[in-house]
Amino acid sequence: MSAEKMRKEFEAWAAKHKHNLLRDGVVVDYACRYTDLAWPAWQASRAAIEVELPEPYGAFGCMGHGMGEADTVIDYDGTVEAIESLDLKVKP
Repeated sequence: MSAEKMRKEFEAWAAKHKHNLLRDGVVVDYACRYTDLAWPAWQASRAAIEVELPEPYGAFGCMGHGMGEADTVIDYDGTVEAIESLDLKVKP
């Protein structure tokens, strides 16, 4: 997730919870001590999120005849792309 997007999400959350969003930017990020302490916690919480997907496997047709390697029960690449589009990481 980009730093700008993460800050926007944090500030939306902080505003909803009545945190003071006055920026210092010199010594600390936020002038309010509690907001300034919440910011690195927010960043760490987002960095720790990973989603582990199962390995994709082939689908089978009628009577056990394979449909081919391209036919999988899940679209692995599409699933990874969808998860990453939410700014989440997929475990390698």
